[in-house]
Amino acid sequence: GINAEYGASNKLELEVYRFTDSLLFYTHFFDYRSKMGLCGSGPLYQRNKVIEKELLRDKKKFQKLNRILLLGPGESGKSTIFKQMKILSIGEDFSSEECENYTKVIRTNCVAQMKILITAAGQLQISLDSEENVGKACKLRDMTLTENWFQLIGENIRGQWSEMGEIIRDLWNDTGIQQTYELRDKKFQLNDSAAYFFNAIDRLLEPRFVPIVQDFLHVRVRTSGVEEAEYYFQDVPFMMIDVGGQRSERRKWIGCFNNVTAIIYVAALNEYGQVLREDERQNRMDESVHLFEEIANTPTLEKINIILFFNKTDIFREMIKKVSLKTWRPEYKGKDTYAEALQFISQIYLSQNKSKREIYTHETCAIDSKNMEFVFSAVKKTLLEKSLHNLGF
Repeated sequence: GINAEYGASNKLELEVYRFTDSLLFYTHFFDYRSKMGLCGSGPLYQRNKVIEKELLRDKKKFQKLNRILLLGPGESGKSTIFKQMKILSIGEDFSSEECENYTKVIRTNCVAQMKILITAAGQLQISLDSEENVGKACKLRDMTLTENWFQLIGENIRGQWSEMGEIIRDLWNDTGIQQTYELRDKKFQLNDSAAYFFNAIDRLLEPRFVPIVQDFLHVRVRTSGVEEAEYYFQDVPFMMIDVGGQRSERRKWIGCFNNVTAIIYVAALNEYGQVLREDERQNRMDESVHLFEEIANTPTLEKINIILFFNKTDIFREMIKKVSLKTWRPEYKGKDTYAEALQFISQIYLSQNKSKREIYTHETCAIDSKNMEFVFSAVKKTLLEKSLHNLGF
């Protein structure tokens, strides 16, 4: 805006440097036509004073912000929590562009996840109900997932999505596919949200389909790089920073720790029975515990508050009934109930903390807006109390 205002008439060039460690801001002006304008009461002098006030205001705002960094392994639910903060702070209105983009992702996710189920059924030698369904499964399975294909499905060009969506509906009702689905996590990996979208396939096939809030929360989009957004939650400013959790993304974390108020570490409770997508030899929860240990005991992070979210409580409640915690930790002596298993997992995580700081824990279901509003309220209270304590109150 500044350069546009002065344009070629003054050839004014503005450089703004921000040193995050000292929160030092300064401006440096170059005026090739009239340096004298920076002195006295000339227009450039007055403009300079305005800019200094704006920078001072931004500096104070930056200092007041509660900067929260979301960390954790891939698929733990960080991005869903990030989306929840947006919904809780600015409401459930999504732009037409967001709706269009998420519609494409939902459609392509449905096809990709059904392809996984079909392939798994074949590998596990599970038969489908009819030859007709076998033919439909082969047609969907043999589709090559190219960039052009994603466009055809996402935008329903030549009715591609309508055709594939109807095949998905028929196959999802097949007892063989249902039997295969029950073996997920044990024999193969599937997105947690796959059943949610398969069960909603009739709604997804409607010509004027528009995603609802739960669609936005359930859809799986891998985070790559760093995403941040500023929100007001219950009149308190927050800057939330979301980073990719896969191993290949973690090298980018180092640049996100400056001036962070708190780290929310997200651990998915259902990971005790899963392996990493990028390394099927590694148990996901073992990876998560090790990662948490590194963060909790890094000396440069010792003054940063750490809040531990035990996420995906809804999936964990069902999973613990089917998959014993002893499959992860044979030394576990308790019952396979939600409460006892959660207590054991919590102790494993908290025992990794060798520092003197307190780790705050919460049970979360990131797709449940009421639960997340309650949890964020508790997090806000914790951060405010810690700030007052640091000031000597």
